[in-house]
Amino acid sequence: MAINFIFFTSFLLIFSLNGRLLSYWYLKDKKLKYDLFEINNLIVSLFAFGIFALILNFFLPLNSIYIKILMFVTTTIALFKFRDNIFLSLKKNILLIFFLSLICFYMKAGYDAALYHLPHQSFIREYKIIFGLVNLHERFALTSLYGHIASLFWFKNNLILLTFLQGIFYFLLVKDIYSRIVSNDILAQITGMSTIIFTPVWLRYIQPSFGLVDLPAGILFYLSFVKGIDVLILKKNIKEDTKIFLISSALLFAFKPSYLLFSVYVFYILFFSIKLKLININNLISYIYLPIILIFAWLTKSFINSGCLIFPLELTCFDTSWTNMLLVHRTFNEITEYGKIYSSYLTIENLRYYLSIFNFTAISFFISTIFIIGYLLIK
Repeated sequence: MAINFIFFTSFLLIFSLNGRLLSYWYLKDKKLKYDLFEINNLIVSLFAFGIFALILNFFLPLNSIYIKILMFVTTTIALFKFRDNIFLSLKKNILLIFFLSLICFYMKAGYDAALYHLPHQSFIREYKIIFGLVNLHERFALTSLYGHIASLFWFKNNLILLTFLQGIFYFLLVKDIYSRIVSNDILAQITGMSTIIFTPVWLRYIQPSFGLVDLPAGILFYLSFVKGIDVLILKKNIKEDTKIFLISSALLFAFKPSYLLFSVYVFYILFFSIKLKLININNLISYIYLPIILIFAWLTKSFINSGCLIFPLELTCFDTSWTNMLLVHRTFNEITEYGKIYSSYLTIENLRYYLSIFNFTAISFFISTIFIIGYLLIK
């Protein structure tokens, strides 16, 4: 466990340092004293690794020595540039890091990680993006940007770093809840407390496992949603919050394109932000180009792999030599039927059943979250 704690701390630090380079440039955040594990920095870190892995995969397999050298160089630069903030950041977050290292220690592969998530990561580590990949494995058209990020952190065939990557999303969730509870703003406090109260409802998302995108996408949805509130209602740091809102929303779509409907919320926030003169069009253009690049790259990758911009949405599919329309229809029907079946389980009788088998680790996460936040509030 002690070794797991050291490794998780090191991974989180390296991850945050790389994101800090992009934060320094994109967010124009040039503070001398800075928490490297701050929420916005970690979201930028995820974005940086995501767009980095996706674009390079058009030209190189993600196991390429050139990518490893590039990551080493950026990490070294960030380490020297932001080294003065390392001790302060570790001291401020050490309790949460230790707690999450324990969760990572007990993580197992998720329920369908071996079905297609991990095989796809293995594939893109060995090959660049190829045309018609869906015809090799039908599930490979349903993969996520999360898989591209995770594929950077395979250590030969050892997947321990994937548990640490998953741990970052728990870190984001707990840290955001805590920051809102200690805020002086009543709306932020309500948001934080309500998230804790309804954590048991997230049964599928809070069971610790790695290799799946469900947890990361669920937490990104939460973070994107509350960032929209921060922009439109709290109005404390509009410029930075707008940028974070946009890149987290772009990440959400690339993690799970089924969150396409979230774009309605994005346009709603942007429309009223402009109408209320919180931001102007010129500023918006400078904020949005990186998210647009990510979305465009993801849609291009999806088209190359499956012939569809958003698989299996038929309206987005083109008549190409590698498009399999029978597979598009079948997959769409399977997803539709799965949604109907899942909704039929939402009954009082089944609620009792779910509570009776409630995963021990899920309960532990819920109780431990309350304990840690309570400790931080009174220390």
